[in-house]
Amino acid sequence: MTADRPEKSQKGFTLIEVMIAMTIMAALTIFTTQSIRSALRNSTKYRKQIDNTSELRSVIRVIERDINLAFHHRSIQIEVLNQLSEEGKSQNGGNGVANPSGSPTPTPTPSSSGSGGNNGSNNNSGLAKLEKREVPNYTRFLGEPNSLHFTTLNHSRTIEDVQESDQAEVGYFLKSCSARGNKKQKSQCLWRRLSPILDDEVEKGGGELVMLENVKSLKLSYLAPPPENELNPEPEWLDRWDSQSERDVRSKGKFPEAVKIELTVTRKNGTKDIDQTVATTAALRFPNNPTPTPTPSAATNGNNGGSGSGSGSSDENKEDN
Repeated sequence: MTADRPEKSQKGFTLIEVMIAMTIMAALTIFTTQSIRSALRNSTKYRKQIDNTSELRSVIRVIERDINLAFHHRSIQIEVLNQLSEEGKSQNGGNGVANPSGSPTPTPTPSSSGSGGNNGSNNNSGLAKLEKREVPNYTRFLGEPNSLHFTTLNHSRTIEDVQESDQAEVGYFLKSCSARGNKKQKSQCLWRRLSPILDDEVEKGGGELVMLENVKSLKLSYLAPPPENELNPEPEWLDRWDSQSERDVRSKGKFPEAVKIELTVTRKNGTKDIDQTVATTAALRFPNNPTPTPTPSAATNGNNGGSGSGSGSSDENKEDN
């Protein structure tokens, strides 16, 4: 007799089961691939947005740094000498009264001794002989609503032993330029002009460099220093500034206290154009403007005038009596 052998199992995957498994695997593969592609697309988009924002903020930081270190030179010695000259001439001319012959007669001033009066007159005549001195000043601040030129101390030497200092002329303005990747494509760009040589034309000279492309607008405004005859003035923002202007006393011989900057750039987002705006206010660390000297208030003048008139009327009454 022979022993019975166990029968081998004939069970396995049917064709339908194999096709269902392959379909599920294909669906998972397609879903995973689409997720990876979407993640890569979003990553590229967000990275581009971050790069654009970083580029815009970097440009703003450069402009702000230049304005912070704006250089305004004033010769204090020459200003003091000119002021003494004016005071000497006014005192020398004011001490004379007209006489019938037409020549001014000096009026003696009260003094403790005769020698003291002579010394005073000699001092006045000496001050009157001082002449005003005009020293050329190459530091200037010229601001327009969409352009800016001024002198600054934010200059670094890029070549060893070159004859340059930290002083320079800097300018920012809008002008057309070619795209970096495509020379045929042009847009409005923000340019920075740098000249290590200070001269009487602050808006000319030096080299120009493109800072930003696809610039839609650049808006600038300038904070005027407080007037000399006001104690608590309100801040005043001006559209234009010229430190060498003879017409506007608010900017003549002065630098603004701060500059308000608003820069708008147009970015491509697929088929749409999106405007991105960054605004900031850059303050000048050392405007070096003349110190305001407030004048007496109108109320004080009115009170003094009232007391003077009152005393005058009392004297007249005494004389009448």
